[in-house]
Amino acid sequence: MKQLFLRTTLALALGLGLGVTATSAWADGANGDNGEKAMEASTAKPSVTSQVKKALKDPALGASKVKVKNKKGVITLSGTAATKDQAAAIADAAGKVDGVKSVVNHIITADSLTGQVKAALNKDATLHAFNLGVKENNGEVTLFGSVQEQDDSEKAETIAKGVSGVTSVKNLINVAHPR
Repeated sequence: MKQLFLRTTLALALGLGLGVTATSAWADGANGDNGEKAMEASTAKPSVTSQVKKALKDPALGASKVKVKNKKGVITLSGTAATKDQAAAIADAAGKVDGVKSVVNHIITADSLTGQVKAALNKDATLHAFNLGVKENNGEVTLFGSVQEQDDSEKAETIAKGVSGVTSVKNLINVAHPR
């Protein structure tokens, strides 16, 4: 019934030269909203996440291996960067984006102990295939992930212990085929 009324109104308005007003009224009623949503969508700013990603595309930052997550304006950065200074510059650039409330920097750098342990593990062809995780806190390294054999888990632990600056290793690696 409402659509019939709107179409009749449209026909009358067109006949009276009021086409623009009637057309918008008909369009608003036809799709069930007041037309403001369509207007907002056409003029809306890009999301904070997309703005941060755009800001990090600057080649000078070297952020091509950095992932961005947004939760209510809190940006979490993860991935890798060459140095701590580079990671700090990336986090600084993200923090300058309008709408960012804070930045959590989880970027691993090659010059960090975590980065050094990951690099050492990745040098081993067998372990590289497993993409093991590494967390570090004041020299204490925790290894996690999954490998096929117990020997692979033990090898990862030995390699991690051999990295300068590592004080202890907690091995939480899951083994698919334990002995």
